[in-house]
Amino acid sequence: MCLQDHTEQCPKSSSCFACVKASACCCMAFRSVSYSSYRCVARACLVAIMQRSMHFCPSLSSWSVGGPARLFSPLVPKSPGAPAAEDLPLMFYMPGIDGTGLAAYRQFPRLTRAFDLRCLIIPRTDRSTFEQLVEDVAALVKQELDQADAGRPVYLLGESFGAIMSMALAIKLGNYIDRLVLVNPASSFSNSIWPQAGPLLAQLPEDVYKLLPFALAPVMSNPISMAMNDVDDRAPLLQQGSDLMYGLIDLAPQLAALRLVLPPETLAWRLELLKQGSQWIRPRLKDVKQRVLVLSGEQDLLIPSKEEAEKLGKALPRARTKVLANRSHALLQEAGVDVVNILQSEGFYISERRMSNRRPSTSASDGGGASYGLARPIQLPTAKELELESSGFVSTINRLTSPVFYSTRADGRVVKGLSGVPVQQRPVLLIGNHQLFAGDMYPMIQEFIQELGVLPRGLAHPIVFAGPDALTAAGRQGGMVQSRSSTQQKKEDDRAGAAQFSSLLSTYGAVPVNGKNMHQLLAQGEIVLLYPGGAREAFKRKNEAYKLIWPG
Repeated sequence: MCLQDHTEQCPKSSSCFACVKASACCCMAFRSVSYSSYRCVARACLVAIMQRSMHFCPSLSSWSVGGPARLFSPLVPKSPGAPAAEDLPLMFYMPGIDGTGLAAYRQFPRLTRAFDLRCLIIPRTDRSTFEQLVEDVAALVKQELDQADAGRPVYLLGESFGAIMSMALAIKLGNYIDRLVLVNPASSFSNSIWPQAGPLLAQLPEDVYKLLPFALAPVMSNPISMAMNDVDDRAPLLQQGSDLMYGLIDLAPQLAALRLVLPPETLAWRLELLKQGSQWIRPRLKDVKQRVLVLSGEQDLLIPSKEEAEKLGKALPRARTKVLANRSHALLQEAGVDVVNILQSEGFYISERRMSNRRPSTSASDGGGASYGLARPIQLPTAKELELESSGFVSTINRLTSPVFYSTRADGRVVKGLSGVPVQQRPVLLIGNHQLFAGDMYPMIQEFIQELGVLPRGLAHPIVFAGPDALTAAGRQGGMVQSRSSTQQKKEDDRAGAAQFSSLLSTYGAVPVNGKNMHQLLAQGEIVLLYPGGAREAFKRKNEAYKLIWPG
């Protein structure tokens, strides 16, 4: 494997396994090898980088051992006709506590077909605090984005500790980041045994510490699933058995390499980083505004990832979760796991930014990934996201009301559907009147997206954005929530429901109603949806059916 570093020159020739250059340096013989050969070379490179970097390339040794955190690009062979990296969305991979950026190397061939990939490496001598590390990495990412072609979607892929880093970077970088993929997030660190047991591991005698990766292998991963990467299920059974055995043997040098990138003093500090990071991110989860997909291994024995995924699905404003059956903490290294396929099947992969005002994204920071609830352009959901996010609350309203849509064309003809609504010439101001409890708004937004491919930006009551407590109190006053919650759990459920309701509205374009927001949206070429009757019209009284209740 080849690593393309953006800051350091390597004096060695391109024939070594571990070659780092600012230009497109590569093992030339490696460019044309088959994928099965690629895996062998990748394993050799992993071990070479971790074990023998001093012999292969002295400057690489200092690159992987000392200095500040930095980014590198894995260079893998591509098939003829494959899109150029600069035409693909950008992805930044944030590693676990090993800090090498190579724990997901089995995913690199697939990731680089769909993304322009960068990986973070944290040298083992780095002793930055969590906040310092976030600042440094944010500067690296921002520098890369400012130099890259503008307007491409930007993903953060974070594994374990890297998931904490990804959430912190999303908060720090805001609209520079479009989407996050969190794999077995270590934000559950404080709920595991490792705050107590971890420091003891760093104090083990040297001879015992050498065996630690092997002792923890069944906890960190599923060795059989990892070894199955080397098995061709189309081969004869005898060949499959032989390949599985050699696959298990090949795991030994990879496990041994872990103690080189995580010597006792480095392990002790990385555990401290986990503690700092999990404590830092917990009260700030609501500030991660971007869309998030959380992947967790059902059989993660290292940390409670499945339970943490469920918590994050509720705490993060725009998160969805997927539990991968029979997968461990090291699921990215296991056979049968393809992150790109998962993103595509979940409707989470986008190749371009589709903005609500239909204007192209022209800079790295105007993607709107963190602009939900603000009077700025945001991205349209994918068809799969619209389907999944409409399957609960919105589908219930559809079943209760059975909405039918009609519109009037320019010639005065009334037609079924929304084709008569003039959405092509922007800006557009739509005026509506509320049905009881404002049940009309959600199906209508869905219909506009599905039929016309546009997202009206609703002007909503400010109480929607005032926080779950204020929204729950307003719901009680309006009779939508019970006046008294009988248990603490019921109160928490009410708050969670209010937060999800607010997130749903802002995800689909809503902003607080005021003249300034309406003017800004119209000036940006948006379709604005205004209900002059507001909350008063939504909470209709007796004998007010089908009446306009507008001020003035």
